[in-house]
Amino acid sequence: MLLVQSRTVDLMATGLLTQLSLMLQETVLISSILLLFFRFRNTFGLAPIYTMLGGMFQMANLWSASIYVKLTPELLMSPGSVVLFPASIFAVLFIYIREDAAEARKLIYALLATDFVGSVLSFMAVSHLRDPGIVNRFNLNPDLFVHMPRMDFVGSVALFADTILIILVYEWLARRFQRSLFLPIFLSMTFVLMFDTVFFVTGAFVDTKEYLPILMSGLLGKSIAAILYSTILTVYLAKFDVNALQHHSQGTQHALGDIFGVLTYRQKYEALRIQATRDRLTAVYNRAFFDEVLASELALSDRSDRPLSLLMIDVDFFKSINDTFGHAEGDRALVMVATTLQSLVRQSEYLCRYGGEEFAVLLPGSDLSQAITLAQRLCSEVPTSCIVSGKSAEAKTSDASSQDRPITITIGIASYPKEANSGEALIRLADSRLYEGKRGGRNRVVPPALSEVQVSTSTPVT
Repeated sequence: MLLVQSRTVDLMATGLLTQLSLMLQETVLISSILLLFFRFRNTFGLAPIYTMLGGMFQMANLWSASIYVKLTPELLMSPGSVVLFPASIFAVLFIYIREDAAEARKLIYALLATDFVGSVLSFMAVSHLRDPGIVNRFNLNPDLFVHMPRMDFVGSVALFADTILIILVYEWLARRFQRSLFLPIFLSMTFVLMFDTVFFVTGAFVDTKEYLPILMSGLLGKSIAAILYSTILTVYLAKFDVNALQHHSQGTQHALGDIFGVLTYRQKYEALRIQATRDRLTAVYNRAFFDEVLASELALSDRSDRPLSLLMIDVDFFKSINDTFGHAEGDRALVMVATTLQSLVRQSEYLCRYGGEEFAVLLPGSDLSQAITLAQRLCSEVPTSCIVSGKSAEAKTSDASSQDRPITITIGIASYPKEANSGEALIRLADSRLYEGKRGGRNRVVPPALSEVQVSTSTPVT
């Protein structure tokens, strides 16, 4: 009898170890696939991660309702709750650390949408299964697809709270443990998973006799999950993605009504960073950004031995536009010119407002020939697309010159390192050619060797 009992205990222990080993393999597999998808995000984007998490979240609900590992006669642990659900929190934190709050927000909305759609489809599946005329080949129980309404509601609230909390808690901890990568990740994962267990189990099972066993098994399982996922994320960031570890600065701007803008430093930092590099009127890059990117592109040009060209652009007779049509129309003219220039500049090129009515376009990898071709396109497109209106409220309508007028531009071109050996020399050369074009009649491109490329003979004169 004792021998039979001993063999039974051994079999149970072996089975438990097998199940725990399987859960460990599932954790490593899921996190590895998520990180692999992220490594290839430039090819596939982040859509595979969102799609995987959406399907996995529904599988977590199914496993949580049907699959349990018996730790003790009283404690049952579900792989859905311990392995699959924490992977969603792992992904939100990882995307936040590696990308930004805006991208993490998209992932949170995707998970909430998956939760809502999954609940609706589960109720519809029950309607199918309860129809006497349906063919249920595997004799599926309708209860497999639907839970108590209270559980669904508590689960949805917990999911939303978890995904917000993981970011807020990580931010708070990261600012206090700046020398440690593992601690902020581990502590934030542990706190949120413990919170989720207490919140969900209490909300769904507090009035049942299974409350304490479910709570204890959940806390044990989630603590193990926190250790595993935190270790995997830390190793990945430390060994394979070291450039991701740039912590956030505190900003001052946020979008009203956006919980991320209000509650997270990262969102405020991103908003402030964009604001600091953009011209307020035209929304193109500003002078400060131009100075910064010019230095980095010059260094890159030296390392890669590729050319770097610069276009200096001036809006012709801009003072006349202000005097004749009013300053509001002058501002609108600058916006129109900036919009037109931006539409013709590639994403890898930089359009900046250099000052007043002057713009600069930095062309990494473009030689003089390519720069001249683009400058000619800009110079011919602006008068077609940009016209100041004599109907402006500030326009002097009694003046014949206040009729609608096309805007023209003059462009000076220079290239590094062929013509200039520094950033200052590059700007000075392009600027001198720009002013040569203005002295020569405006509405033209002035490339090297003092050879002008005339674009139009209908330059307006004031």
